[in-house]
Amino acid sequence: MPAPRPTPIAVFAALLLAQVPAARAQEAPAEDGGAAAEAPNTGQDVTNPIKRIDVRAGYSETTDGAGSQTFILRHDRPIALANGDQLALRIDLPFVANDFVTPDNPAGKNDIGFSDTLVQALYIHPVNKQQAFGIGAQLIAPTASEIGFGAGKWRVVPLVGYRWSVNSISPGSFFVAAARWDVSFAGDRHRANVSNVQFGPTLNVALKDGAFVTIYPSTEIRYDFVKDSFFLPFDAAVGKLWGGKIITSLEGSAKLIGDHDAPYRYKVEARIGFLF
Repeated sequence: MPAPRPTPIAVFAALLLAQVPAARAQEAPAEDGGAAAEAPNTGQDVTNPIKRIDVRAGYSETTDGAGSQTFILRHDRPIALANGDQLALRIDLPFVANDFVTPDNPAGKNDIGFSDTLVQALYIHPVNKQQAFGIGAQLIAPTASEIGFGAGKWRVVPLVGYRWSVNSISPGSFFVAAARWDVSFAGDRHRANVSNVQFGPTLNVALKDGAFVTIYPSTEIRYDFVKDSFFLPFDAAVGKLWGGKIITSLEGSAKLIGDHDAPYRYKVEARIGFLF
């Protein structure tokens, strides 16, 4: 009987884990009783935001084979407060292209339009050199130009996260436990309500020369109260900081556990960020 072939997820996971020895090879002795060594900020740590503009392009496919493309312009702007605290502001301007059959697109033709706008304010407090936490909220406005491009609901997303440095792996590595609740409170009464809790146990491994590998870079694990369903994907990203001014990364997610109406079967997103 032939041996089972490895799945793409298993291959991807093995490639990611193979990078950890490289991370250990760059580790330098930490000073100040184990304090974090200096490492470039690659923009992965939500509690250490950078002033940046991102261009993001993605593709996702649902369990029934329907595909959707996204294009997002994102601006992050941290504002320094007293005692090392920060206020991290963000705005997302998203565009969507798909061929979903909707009242606005009854023939299911390829169409593109503006999606729902997101704004965020996150208060960040450093506990010490090793730890920090953030708490805040996002507001998502139903600005989509057509039914198939957005949820049609005003949504608020309270979020919280706590970060620990993991310098035993390499300088600049960290773990973040994050959670948020995406809930609708107004909008088109004919559209489905939104209420789901999302989790992100993020492990970022810093590699040589500004490269990094991140497991669960986004809060993709979720429980949907409206659908009464649990969704668990495999989610990981690889990326690199170039010259201290440009960040590139590629994130991929694939469903491990989920019902037929899961958010997606798989998705990928490529990003380029400009620091200033």
